[in-house]
Formats: sequence, C-alpha cells, structure tokens
Amino acid sequence: NQQLHEEIWTVTVESWLPTVVHIALENLSQGLKTILFLQAAQQTRLMAFLLSSSRKMGDVVFEIHSRLSQSQRVKQLNAFKSCKGGSIL
Repeated sequence: NQQLHEEIWTVTVESWLPTVVHIALENLSQGLKTILFLQAAQQTRLMAFLLSSSRKMGDVVFEIHSRLSQSQRVKQLNAFKSCKGGSIL
C-alpha cells in the first residue's frame, strides 16, 4: 500500500519509552494515524496512559490488549478508524 509509511526503530531498554512517546506525539502533531505494537498488555496500558495524559489527548489515543473484552477491542478499533486527523492505537 503506497499510502502506508512503515518505520522500524531499534532502541535500548533505557530509551524505548521516551523514544516511542516522542515518535507517537510527533506523528500525532502531523495528523498521522499511528499504530504501536508493544510486547505486553501492561506496556500497552502504560503507553496509552502516558500519551493520553501528556497533552490531554484521551480522545485520540486508543488501546487494544488482551485485558479488554472482544467488544471493547472492536469499539476501540472502530473509534480509531473513524477518528479524523491524527490518532494512536
């Protein structure tokens, strides 16, 4: 898909969190939709919390992980897809 821009970043254990937050917020400021893949549900919850609270952007940050029911996951995905402008899943 020519409309999809994909990047792979290699980071250290110490720098992964600030790096991912920086990239996500930069993409958001450019109006881009961003999907982050993390290793664990706890990391996903933490990232969603940090991004939502960092600039009061709870309405454009969506989380999907194993601790949500299937209906909650579908709701989050649909909200992400229908969000106009930048958003993060």
